[in-house]
Amino acid sequence: MVTLAKPRQIITTQQTIDGLPGQCGAVVKCISKTTIRGKGGEFTLYEVVWDEEDQTMMLSKDLTLQILFSRLRLRIGNTDIYVDKNSPAATLGRHAQNDLVVDDVIASRSHARIEYRRGKFVLIDQSTNGTYVSHEGERASLVHQDEIVLGMRGYITLGREEDADSPRAIHFTCEF
Repeated sequence: MVTLAKPRQIITTQQTIDGLPGQCGAVVKCISKTTIRGKGGEFTLYEVVWDEEDQTMMLSKDLTLQILFSRLRLRIGNTDIYVDKNSPAATLGRHAQNDLVVDDVIASRSHARIEYRRGKFVLIDQSTNGTYVSHEGERASLVHQDEIVLGMRGYITLGREEDADSPRAIHFTCEF
């Protein structure tokens, strides 16, 4: 939680809030929902307000974030996998350890990851040759040692730009 907090800010989880004694008088506000590396599922994050004069007021009465998409379907050939809040990441690459394997020497062994973040799906390239992301109706974008939010649907190719009919194309669809 320390890495998520800004200076002079305390960020914690529901588990910690539940463990606080009732008489401690802490002011707590819900600020986000997210996944946490190394932990399964989605967590609600809270700020413990210890200096009420510095508190930022929110305009919305609803303190929870609206989830934009519930899952991402990834397909290559006859293989489908899903990324969602219960399975918040998938790996793509040439090595058999990956969730989706692309048999191509241009693809890196561990080429890219897709993560679920606050109702969005983010592709993180970690490859030598980059990843091409084609959103429906748009020209492919090269992502190299960077990340991109995936749109509603399209396809991904590892290491080289290819068309949607390529057997190496990974098709994606965001579902509600």
